Amino acid sequence: SFQRPWAGITGQAVDAGLAEGFGLTRPEGVVISALHPASPYAAAGLQAGDVVVAIDGLPVNTPHEMLFRMSVAGIGGRLQVEYLRDGRSSSASRPLGRIVISWLPGWPASGQASG
Repeated sequence: SFQRPWAGITGQAVDAGLAEGFGLTRPEGVVISALHPASPYAAAGLQAGDVVVAIDGLPVNTPHEMLFRMSVAGIGGRLQVEYLRDGRSSSASRPLGRIVISWLPGWPASGQASG
């Protein structure tokens, strides 16, 4: 098994259609599609529908970019997440949790979140 940082967020890139729906002047950021109930960012107040535009001051425009920026902080790393909700900018800072991944031969990966 191994451990990796965990934010408990999934999302999708904001394309032109989503940008128009959110009232953005251009496509930017990652709209949160779901947060795990134990997510440190759910505890910080982020919600599905928020648009993450930057992490630690660096812009994010794809889910992979967002997760990469979170993963380099490491387990317990504290990140400043800038996001938009209802056209207003906000930010949250929380330490990342951890997820333990283990494999059994012949079985798919399973994960258990903690922290």
